[in-house]
Amino acid sequence: MIELKLPSPEHELSFHVGYSQIASDSERLAWYYCGESRFTEFRNLPFEQYVKRLLHLNEHPPEDFVKGIVWWAFEDQNMVGRISMRLELNDWLQIAGGHIGYIVAPQYRGRGVATEMLRQVLETPEARSIGNLLVTCDADNIASERTICKNGGLLENIVNLPNSSKQKKRFWINL
Repeated sequence: MIELKLPSPEHELSFHVGYSQIASDSERLAWYYCGESRFTEFRNLPFEQYVKRLLHLNEHPPEDFVKGIVWWAFEDQNMVGRISMRLELNDWLQIAGGHIGYIVAPQYRGRGVATEMLRQVLETPEARSIGNLLVTCDADNIASERTICKNGGLLENIVNLPNSSKQKKRFWINL
């Protein structure tokens, strides 16, 4: 059973265990969820300070961020993933990032964790108040596409990212 919780210093060990399983830099960045320019700064903070700053950014985002909510997902006492919901979209999020982003620790992939995390977030009052949520994934990420579709996502289009060879699939979930 997956339980979503707000970030808390009490989950430091589990957070780091999940992080240690991740090999790619882009996924490590997603686990911390702090933006590329802040990754080194946040990663080097004492954990309690990191959590405090992460929660502060949700309510008081810098100019290049938007307000949002970050949850950590747990199975028993093990942190199995992270999911975030942005409460508004800026120009970049409208193209590539969407309202919701998530990552699952490698050892928990293929077990429906992302599908369940997304389902729970879509039931929140904040998601319901947005009503029509944009969720994106890399064009070649079949697992994420399945997660989105299982939660009612309808493909709008596939876009080329500026200054990149990557493509994003853009889905809308209407609540």
